[in-house]
Amino acid sequence: MRIGQITWLAVVPLSLTLCGLLTMQPGAAKTSHHHHATGGGGNSIVTVADKNGCSLFDAKLKEARLFAFLQGGGPFTVFVPNDLAFQHLAKDGKDEIESWPKRNLSLTKVLKYHIVRGTYSAADLGTKKSIPTIEGNNVMLNSKDGKLIVDGSIVTKPDLKCSNGVIHVIDTVLLPERGK
Repeated sequence: MRIGQITWLAVVPLSLTLCGLLTMQPGAAKTSHHHHATGGGGNSIVTVADKNGCSLFDAKLKEARLFAFLQGGGPFTVFVPNDLAFQHLAKDGKDEIESWPKRNLSLTKVLKYHIVRGTYSAADLGTKKSIPTIEGNNVMLNSKDGKLIVDGSIVTKPDLKCSNGVIHVIDTVLLPERGK
């Protein structure tokens, strides 16, 4: 029984990744085979995320096979959890992560919930109540004490411009269920 569970856990993220790749818009992964080239990605979302204390986000993108997707194409607005958010989830949210398969969540689905098509500044987002993600659900938006709040997560570094969109660094890993 244990082997079947392991196999299922390996197949679900892969199948969700393939489903996501099949529904990407044309040109969304232009640089998918060139991310190892010198200067690949320039100031892309993945490069800017790494330079702003979000290297674990990049590592998770690679694990979920979404790295090339955010290195090219776009434009995208991405709510990027900082490294502390991932460290907190790994340490204090271990039970939560282990329950993801039961809740029909995968790393791919969770990461896609952080990505919005189009470029939206913090000021743009501050005028909206919610916005759809490429995962399919909406993230809820509001402001408190002059800070943008995304599904309860505080934007700590807004409006980081990228060649293929904009990043808003957040202090929590977002989960699709929170926005409902």
